[in-house]
Amino acid sequence: MTKILGLDLGTNSIGWAIVEKEKGGKFQLLDKGVRIFQEGVKIEKGIEGSKTAERTGYRSARRIKFRRKLRKIQVLKVLIDFGYCPHLSPEDLDNWRFKKIYPQNDLFREWYLTSDEKKRTPYYYRSIAVTESLNLNTKKDRYKLGRAFYHICQRRGFLSNRLESTKENIGAVKKEIAEINQAKGDKTLGQYFWERYQKGEKIRDTYTHREEHYLKEFNRICNFQKLDQTLVEKLKAAIFYQRPLKSQKGLIGKCSFEKNKPRCSVSRPEFEEYRMLCFLNSIKIKSPDDEKMRFLTTEEKETIKPQFFRKSKLHFDFKDIVKKLAPLEMSKYYKSSNRNPEDWLFNYRFNKTVSGCPVSARLKEIFGDDFLNYKKEYLRDADGKQSEINMSDIWHVLYTYDSNDKLIEFAKKRIGLNEQQIEEFLKIHPSKDFASLSLKAINKILPYLRQGLIYSHAVFLANMAQVIPKEIWQISENQELIKRELNLIIKTQNEEKQIIEIVNGMIKTNREENNTWSDEASEIYQKDLKFRIQNHFGPRTYDNFSDQHKQHLENRSFTLLRKHMIKNNGKGEFIKIKRIDERVKDFLSDHFDISESNLNKIYHPSAIDVYKPPEMKDDGKYYLGSPMVPSIKNPMAMRALHQLRKVINELIKNKIIDETTRINIEMSRDLMNANERKAYQDWQRDNESKRREYADKIKEHLNSDAEPSETDILKYQLWEEQKHKCIYTGKEIAISEFLGSNPSYDIEHTIPRSNSFDNSQVNKTLCENHFNRSIKKNRIPYELKNHEEILERIKHWKEQYEELQKQIQIAVRQAKSAVDKESKDRAIRKRHRLRFEHDYLKEKYSRFNMSDVPTGFKNSQIVDTGIITKYARLYLQTLFDKVYTVKGNTVADFRKLWGLQDEYVKKTRVNHIHHCIDAITIACITKENYENLAKFYHQWEEYYLKGIDKLPPVEKPWPTFTEDV
Repeated sequence: MTKILGLDLGTNSIGWAIVEKEKGGKFQLLDKGVRIFQEGVKIEKGIEGSKTAERTGYRSARRIKFRRKLRKIQVLKVLIDFGYCPHLSPEDLDNWRFKKIYPQNDLFREWYLTSDEKKRTPYYYRSIAVTESLNLNTKKDRYKLGRAFYHICQRRGFLSNRLESTKENIGAVKKEIAEINQAKGDKTLGQYFWERYQKGEKIRDTYTHREEHYLKEFNRICNFQKLDQTLVEKLKAAIFYQRPLKSQKGLIGKCSFEKNKPRCSVSRPEFEEYRMLCFLNSIKIKSPDDEKMRFLTTEEKETIKPQFFRKSKLHFDFKDIVKKLAPLEMSKYYKSSNRNPEDWLFNYRFNKTVSGCPVSARLKEIFGDDFLNYKKEYLRDADGKQSEINMSDIWHVLYTYDSNDKLIEFAKKRIGLNEQQIEEFLKIHPSKDFASLSLKAINKILPYLRQGLIYSHAVFLANMAQVIPKEIWQISENQELIKRELNLIIKTQNEEKQIIEIVNGMIKTNREENNTWSDEASEIYQKDLKFRIQNHFGPRTYDNFSDQHKQHLENRSFTLLRKHMIKNNGKGEFIKIKRIDERVKDFLSDHFDISESNLNKIYHPSAIDVYKPPEMKDDGKYYLGSPMVPSIKNPMAMRALHQLRKVINELIKNKIIDETTRINIEMSRDLMNANERKAYQDWQRDNESKRREYADKIKEHLNSDAEPSETDILKYQLWEEQKHKCIYTGKEIAISEFLGSNPSYDIEHTIPRSNSFDNSQVNKTLCENHFNRSIKKNRIPYELKNHEEILERIKHWKEQYEELQKQIQIAVRQAKSAVDKESKDRAIRKRHRLRFEHDYLKEKYSRFNMSDVPTGFKNSQIVDTGIITKYARLYLQTLFDKVYTVKGNTVADFRKLWGLQDEYVKKTRVNHIHHCIDAITIACITKENYENLAKFYHQWEEYYLKGIDKLPPVEKPWPTFTEDV
């Protein structure tokens, strides 16, 4: 008997059910339940937000207020010391700072308070400070000037940050600052505001700039009044000091290879080169003169490298690379169906996005082609000693300096750039994103990428100097031996994978006919395998295998076949092959006697963060460990995983399940971020409004008050999408032809359901009955004779999604230029809504262009790719051997087939019972009944075309299943 745990994972609940499958195929329900928990976000009045946003918002406001108070106190201390404001004792200032008791000194209050009748306003004082020479020997004039400085301290304006310049340069802040500059002319900001104040115009809530407005006014006042330099320096420090932002280095993730090193910034020149070479070394080409696909030559790589060095464009299309290597009109993607012998073939689609090197491009223009090795000596100001600046130092300056003035000073004083170079230098704005690897790991991999090795080869070799003793690795012959063996291992494994596919097919066929294998049969199949290998690779290729390669194949494949065939009481089973890293370790251990601890230092291309292993408790049972891993930052996902851990560990503790239990998981809905979810809700709401509108039009047409069926509404929606035409025949469709009791138009599946298992709206169109049943049948549009005509009829879909793509780009720019969170969120939601519509139309159009149904397409319809499901599956695999995912659409199909759907839709969803119902259904979905359903869908199309109404032959898990559930 087999225990199966069904899990329905949601963002605020987990439905679970455990069934036991008996030998006869019948099920027994052992236990079930639902764990309900709060979501990882706060939702109030339909608006979603962070649970900590309100608290941190108040805390930020308190901090800003407190720091502003500290700044005022510092300014007052300077003004008091130099006699520019009434005296306050240190006790008065401390009471204000620590006890929130504002100074009660009468002279100070009189100095601080304003009076329009007496022209006792800060704006007036700031105006006369640059127009009248005040007698600073008198207390009265000193107090006026002191009040002007104190007012500048209170309103010191917005400070631009070059590292976040997009918001300032394009947003409303920059626009309003520019308008003020134009309006005030040569006047100071205080003079300009005093004129507006006299006219009764609004001054508050106006964007002003700290350096352009307040600092210039401060300097002008000091120069005009000829103030003492000591006073000027102290006042400037007190008013304009800016506390550096708290370092966020601790939040940067760790490298996949070097666990203690932080990840590298994507704007570093080293990473840009690493990313470029990884892509360059992976490109394959086949010219008309080549026999097969090959990697690019060194000359070809050098030809296309300039394409990556674009100063203003981070991404470009692969088509730009193709143009440099071959005639574009004679170039095609290597899997294209309309290839010709004279065509140039490439292993990437021409619209693939390629990342460029924008930072390196500007540095190259300033410092030359060898900019990475740039060095410049200088004398240190602190001690006068000789020091050196390299490209890493320059990048750090660009990455950390937030002021253009500081950057200009560095460029002139330290590296001696001219005006033109400085202008180019200021345009470099490093991205704040991070790679998955550290700079240390990248620097180890780069030398091998520069030699032309592909990423996987380079990664395996990158840390060999730490794995193999120094005296062995320094010998060039040993390095070449390891490189050759690595290349052979990877090549051999790729060939073995093809061999194994043949063998597994043979084993599967034999198992269906005869459930056991004899020694004699094993030897026969062993010989047959060798024959098949020769046929598969061709006599010439096989004969040219090296003796070492042949022996490797025979030892690792031929004898492996017999070993696996006889194993497990003589029953045949699928062959497994060793991973590349295991083979590399075997080779190094055999040839160089490397210790296990050193072998574990080898980098592996697929290294990722892993969950903690299961923990053994006092009762001797293993329980799931913590799901916390650095790579998962999503609060909803982490909340769901922690709750899943509680459910699983409780079931293990109560001896209901163990590590041998099979687990089926379904994801209830995809996980999105807050803006994406809100956009999706709005998009769904719009679609629902359209559906209600269509329902009203259907009722009007049928002259009936009865609510139209879901099928009729869908037909109407498809009719509108197709502009009232049949895509396949081009005929105009009248409403009466698809509504009513005897419609002449069907809802057909663009990619037959038996091929795609897809019953979504994106895979449906309205098609004439005769054409659908007699001509299209079980074919895809590409296989029809009038395919070109069909594409012409849906050209408007392509035009629509291309226009939507342009609008998406505009929304992206709006989000980047937004000056506040609300504007940015609004632009992001707009972008997501446009993307949902764009993806729907593009996906619908692309199905008419498919020359075949790719394997990945089928898998994407069967395996759910929801984020929580992905995380949960990997997490559960730390303890359980058999963890499978089930597509939500499949669960819905089985609910209907097993009689649960009608009751299910009638039930109220205010409680979480429906999660338990889904969990029971998920637990009872086995490979056998899943395959039966798939087989039926294939046959159903034949039945449908013949007008036969037949139900799928999928039995209920037990006779009273529907009633019991």
